[in-house]
Amino acid sequence: MIFLPPLPLRKTKRCERCGLRTPKSETACQHCATISDGKALDDFIQEWNDNHEGNKSLGLIFFIISLILIGGIAIVAL
Repeated sequence: MIFLPPLPLRKTKRCERCGLRTPKSETACQHCATISDGKALDDFIQEWNDNHEGNKSLGLIFFIISLILIGGIAIVAL
């Protein structure tokens, strides 16, 4: 069996404007540095939150499917 070394953790900080994480080595947030308008920033944050909610529900769907598959395999194995 081959053991791979763990991936190094990137040091990040939370942006004060948008609340997203960005590398500490960056001087400006990679997400919101180009956004200068307050309304555009609010729209960006809302869109990011909507996408995040969609990803969270997709993860839940995959989790339920995996439970069903594991349960089916366990039943067949008996």
